[in-house]
Amino acid sequence: VFVAYSTCGLITFGAFFSWMTAAPVLLIHNLGVSPSRFGCLILLGGVIAMLLAGWINARVVKRVGAARMLEIAWGIMLLSGISLLIITFYFKATVIGILIPAYLFYFGATFVWPNIYSLAFTPFGHIAGYAGAVYGCLQTAGAAVIGSVVSYLPHGTAQSLAWVFISCSILAFCLFKLVYRPENAQ
Repeated sequence: VFVAYSTCGLITFGAFFSWMTAAPVLLIHNLGVSPSRFGCLILLGGVIAMLLAGWINARVVKRVGAARMLEIAWGIMLLSGISLLIITFYFKATVIGILIPAYLFYFGATFVWPNIYSLAFTPFGHIAGYAGAVYGCLQTAGAAVIGSVVSYLPHGTAQSLAWVFISCSILAFCLFKLVYRPENAQ
């Protein structure tokens, strides 16, 4: 169960890192955003999305539980990928048309990390240090692998990134549903 939950975190972090890999190409190279403006846009939008999601998570998780928050998170991430796909498929790519789905992805992903972490670590309090090292290694490996794959995808549109958001959201959700048992979450 620990490995499956950690893999859900790995997949989510990998999709998040894929944005970090693709964003400079999409926004700076393809759409002409200056590097300093790019940094400000990523920082501002990311901070707002993540702070808001963290604040909401802290209040809502007590009522609905970590498992439900994860379902919501992957649903939001899926919606961000679908939005990005629709925007880039039917309309000309714009900075705002790419950033809003990306911020939505940040928002959803921020629900994943504390909740999947808590579920993965619940049975391993007595060896939390070892478990944390394995979890961190897996999460970083996911970022490296998925980010590397994304670097080889076509750079002309954000559609490749949208498909990464969509597929990673579905894959993490399905893996979670395959292994999650409420009795193991206590």
